[in-house]
Amino acid sequence: MINPERLLARVVLLLSLILAFSSVSRSQNSLEEFARRRLGHVQELRLELRGARVVLQGKVKSFFEKRDAERQLLRLRGVASVDNRLTVQSTPRTDAQVKTDVNTVLLAQAWINPRKVVVKVNKSVVTLNGSVDRLVERDWIEDIAGSVRGVRDVINQIKVSTPEAPLRSNESVRQDIEAALGAELGEAARRGLAVEVSNGVVALRGAVRNYYEKVGAYQAASSVPDVIAVKNFIEIE
Repeated sequence: MINPERLLARVVLLLSLILAFSSVSRSQNSLEEFARRRLGHVQELRLELRGARVVLQGKVKSFFEKRDAERQLLRLRGVASVDNRLTVQSTPRTDAQVKTDVNTVLLAQAWINPRKVVVKVNKSVVTLNGSVDRLVERDWIEDIAGSVRGVRDVINQIKVSTPEAPLRSNESVRQDIEAALGAELGEAARRGLAVEVSNGVVALRGAVRNYYEKVGAYQAASSVPDVIAVKNFIEIE
């Protein structure tokens, strides 16, 4: 005779497995539906959902499209990270042509000191070196370089300059970051975040409603003077 308690335990386990499989299937279907609507520019698109991480494979025409595809996926609820394996197959251009165009678009930005940024190109991969005054400028330069036709990838080795005067206290920087977060996200959202500062390195923790708020929090923190790096541990609810 089958033990009723053991039978009940088996039934509960079976139902749990069915529900888990159904949840994974729905998530995969939602991901594929999103891809059809928003990632139509990606050729030979292949997506694989591994927990909260998405593996993205396929071919695009530019580095800008590669980065945009990743950002589109990060907007999905439940997606924490993207393993971006897209390959860029752009119109062939010489390294000299790419380098000239990257330098030209950077020179067009009045806020960039051309003597502080060095551009190297090897097989259409752009390497950026030099220094900037604020972390947000480092990110902007990477985006600008990546928009140039023929760029396959960007390696950003630009550093944030350490001011000649001593860094402000961690508490002073933290207060400025919290003010910037409040201005960017609103006070209600800011109160759901925790800010840690240690010698210019910032850690952001907590939860926000969507991808835009997570990026906005990073940008707000990186725009504060004396911030040299931001670790964004914020989760999307």
